[in-house]
Parts: sequence; C-alpha cells; structure tokens
Amino acid sequence: MVEVYGLDCSSVVLDMTNFATFIGTGNDKAPVAQRGKAKCKRVDLRLVGMGLVVTRDGGIPLTWHAYPGDKPDVTQFATMIGPNRDAG
Repeated sequence: MVEVYGLDCSSVVLDMTNFATFIGTGNDKAPVAQRGKAKCKRVDLRLVGMGLVVTRDGGIPLTWHAYPGDKPDVTQFATMIGPNRDAG
C-alpha cells in the first residue's frame, strides 16, 4: 500500500487500547482474552488488547497487534515497532 498509493509514513500514530469481551472465563479457545485492567472499568469481563498504527495524514491503517488483555500497553510497544514483527 505504501508503494502503490504513495502513503506518507514519515509520521505515524500508534494507539494502544483494550476492549472487553463476553468470552466466558472457562473458554480456553480464546487465550488472548484475559482478565486485566480495563480502560472501560469492566472488571467482570475478559479483555483483549490491540495496538494500531495509522498514517498521520488520512488515518490509513498500516499494521496492528492483538495481545492478551492482562498485558499493560507499555509492554507491547516494542513488539509494535520491532524489526522482527509479523505483519498484522
């Protein structure tokens, strides 16, 4: 996308957040949903964290990273920008 559409990546924006799910505690098919500090204050629900990188001009998504809801945002920053990162 960067080459084909000439997206300007000289300045990008990273947003890290988490969101509550209604995945049951006993459901082991979704290990990414974990109990953690919810930004929406829902301590009764399991969370999934997500980081999203977009272009500053136009907000075009470039990459994303989902992570377990019990991990603080700051621990995932290096994963989002690291050289060995798998494409979102």
